[in-house]
Amino acid sequence: MIQTQANPLKNINLKFISLIILLSVLYGLGLASSCKSNNPLSLFGLSGSELNEQNISQEKKDFIAADSFIQSLRYISKKYYDTKALEPRSLLKEALLGISRSVPEILIDFPEKGNHITLVVHDKEKKIKISKLDNLGEMIPIIQEVFAFIAKHYRGEVELSDIQYATINGMLKSLDPHSSLLTPKIFKEFRTQTEGEFGGIGIVIGIKDGELTVISPLPGTPASKAGLKSKDKIIKIGEEASINMDLTEAVERLRGKVGTVVKVTIQRESLDKPLEVALTRDNIKIESVQSKLISQSQGNIGIIRLKSFQEETLRELKRHLAEMKKKSSQQGHAFKGLILDLRNNPGGLLNQAVDISDLFLKSGTIVLTVGANDEILERSEASKYDADEDYPMVVLVNEGSASASEIVSAALKKNDRAVVIGTQTFGKGSVQSVYPLQDGSALKLTVAQYLTPGKASIQSVGITPDIKLLPMTVEKDKIDIVESKTYGEKDLEKHLKSNFTQHNTPVYSMGFFQKKLSDEEENARAYSQDILVKDDYLMEFAQKILEKNFDTDPDRRKMLQNIETLVDQSTNEENTKITQALEKIGIDWSLAEVNSGKPVASVKLDLSSPAGQVLKAGEESKVKLSVTNVGDAPFYRLIASTDSKNFLLTNQEFVFGKINPGESKTWEVPVKVPASALQREDELTFSFKEGNGFQPQDFSSSLKTVARENPEFAYQLQLFDNGQFGSRGNGNQAIEAGEKIVLQLEVENQGNSASKKATVNLKNLDGKGIFIVKGREIIEEIAAQQKRNALLSFEVKEDYKKPELQLEVSISDEEALSGLTDKLTFAMGKPETQILGNMRSGPSIVLKKAPYPTQSSEKNISISGDLKDANGIKDILIYVGDLKAFMKSFDPKDNHGFPHEESFTANIPLKENENNLINIIARDKNNITRRKSFYIYHK
Repeated sequence: MIQTQANPLKNINLKFISLIILLSVLYGLGLASSCKSNNPLSLFGLSGSELNEQNISQEKKDFIAADSFIQSLRYISKKYYDTKALEPRSLLKEALLGISRSVPEILIDFPEKGNHITLVVHDKEKKIKISKLDNLGEMIPIIQEVFAFIAKHYRGEVELSDIQYATINGMLKSLDPHSSLLTPKIFKEFRTQTEGEFGGIGIVIGIKDGELTVISPLPGTPASKAGLKSKDKIIKIGEEASINMDLTEAVERLRGKVGTVVKVTIQRESLDKPLEVALTRDNIKIESVQSKLISQSQGNIGIIRLKSFQEETLRELKRHLAEMKKKSSQQGHAFKGLILDLRNNPGGLLNQAVDISDLFLKSGTIVLTVGANDEILERSEASKYDADEDYPMVVLVNEGSASASEIVSAALKKNDRAVVIGTQTFGKGSVQSVYPLQDGSALKLTVAQYLTPGKASIQSVGITPDIKLLPMTVEKDKIDIVESKTYGEKDLEKHLKSNFTQHNTPVYSMGFFQKKLSDEEENARAYSQDILVKDDYLMEFAQKILEKNFDTDPDRRKMLQNIETLVDQSTNEENTKITQALEKIGIDWSLAEVNSGKPVASVKLDLSSPAGQVLKAGEESKVKLSVTNVGDAPFYRLIASTDSKNFLLTNQEFVFGKINPGESKTWEVPVKVPASALQREDELTFSFKEGNGFQPQDFSSSLKTVARENPEFAYQLQLFDNGQFGSRGNGNQAIEAGEKIVLQLEVENQGNSASKKATVNLKNLDGKGIFIVKGREIIEEIAAQQKRNALLSFEVKEDYKKPELQLEVSISDEEALSGLTDKLTFAMGKPETQILGNMRSGPSIVLKKAPYPTQSSEKNISISGDLKDANGIKDILIYVGDLKAFMKSFDPKDNHGFPHEESFTANIPLKENENNLINIIARDKNNITRRKSFYIYHK
């Protein structure tokens, strides 16, 4: 991601002069004339009987004013790159659908044609007129009218500020994938990442096996100095148990003001008991630069890895360079080359990319910034001032190199300063600026695109390396010797198009044999504090390129000429390795010319599955492809690879090698379908390659996936404070300060299939006054319609003063991705009759006409079913993808309580030529949810 600096807005108190702000924004858009009323309340949708100004909170008034939305719209109008995309009706539609998408209790129907939208909040409905929208400003009163209706009727848990953010993000979603609204919390973290510094203890953490785990301590930090190690389990932060604490919560507690102390309690395999460590927070610098010097008698080679482009990256890079050169001089060796590793570098600050490119260039264009209507806004040129000395350079890139890293690699390549090796880069050629909003949030907006030297855009294309190096793996269970389809900018919805796209081809292409790394080996490389050269083929090959050019002109073109023999030799060596590896598993990968005749393929697909000719969730199937050579010459090095929108089926390889005339060969690939897989049907295409170019035509077929019945959980809760199960208290079954409470959950599997492994969690939602003693229990198996018990416990501190406490209970089957989450509020000192002893579960959903077809030629499909819930049904929602297509909500005031049984029928639209994900979601009055999901392909 590239970010440029934006001037912060003035700090204005919107509570007192929101009308002035609104009018100034409208005039800034040239649209003040669209607001005809002289009554300020009408601007905020408060006129008539909608809302009485004196009876609503300031929070609602601020929400109805829609100041953040108006500020965002102003920036979009003035700053957005693609002015042709700023179509008011489209923006309004996506803004409103953003609300519908994000807030369960709100449904907005925005027809393709017509002058009215339908807004439903819970069970209240309103028609809102949307006349022809001639400019962006005419969206504002409509948004405010929508907000006013929501403010009056909405009773859900989503904050009003978050509803406004969802509106803005919905609008931005219609523009491009990189424009978004950053909430205050996310914006704060965003600044931390780009500034590269914060107060903390200096560890990389993750969740492993459900526990907060140290991935790696950073060198020189409080954590490293205190002896924290990789794989340590953090079981307490301060006086708060970390059990079931998510990463965001853990980071918030570990970070803090420099100089303050935080205590962490760790559990280590080698220790008999937990270890408590007091750490004084320090200024933690996020390392964006790593270096390593390869010392050798004929000349030293420096390696610099850039992880991202932060505010201090150029300064750090210069420091690392100077240290490597100094060390070389002390060794009596010349510094003769540099490897710049930009692999998996997602980008960062544009000015850092420009300055780093300039460090290695003495002349030439670095990057051009192009604004609306393809107008060149800025041209960054290299200068001789402060340029580093000349020496040969190699830049390493891959599909994870994006944005700022693409600018650097393109500038060095196209100015003939460095040879670029690796694979095609991500292809992000747009520029984002960040504009702080007055409520602490910020707008990240695409304001331009950049062009590399020669006015070439890499948007959706990427940087083509001079030498394409493709890793090839040969294992019994997995063969990967065909270039896989990778994910990039081109695959993002609404990605920008460019008028300056150029397509290039590598000077050289070759594959290399790579040993398959385990997950632990991958993690070790990713978080290593050292640059690991051994077994990194790109790094080793870059070193060979530099050694071949130690004593020659470091011009890229001459360097490429000098390594032609090296590339040929390396290609032959790697091909031999691949051939030998394939021979070990019985594949003849020999190659010979065909002097007469022609091979012809007869192709057959078969599926070996426990469910017959379909894939079944939770089972392993074997996809078998057979090829019979019905021609009069052999196939050589015949291989097929797959393409499908189902990620399980794409990039699979079927290797045949040599097939003589009249001979048949079969290759099978195991496909383990997750237990959570949904009903769907997918097109599967096999593309062939052959050593002499006699590849058969593509072969296509469709495969169905059959879902399995998943477990559905319910539970009853008992509370112990009488000494049973290790509890401590007065035995009145009410939670009081100073007690240790044990909760017994009787977990019932109400589904029609067994849960092989259910995890029962207890999470503290109440802060420091509660300490979770036992927050997790694993139940190895719960058969269908059976019950099992779990015990969880927590302590209430002596000084706990709140009138109530909040906990969260969750029961999940990770294999089936099935579960239940329930937020519980206990009144202190009082038995909770609504919670204890009552069965708690989401509504049962029984669909009529199920199973639904995996394919349909109709534009719409009717879905109907029956709901039941002992506690009362709150609502039923149906989504098609992320579009909410149906909502039925129940108001207990109007219906004398939530209904316990309900039926529904919905006419659901299907997108053409897509696998439409249908999600049917039902919630009870406690917000416990159940769902039914499946795909329907509309052909």
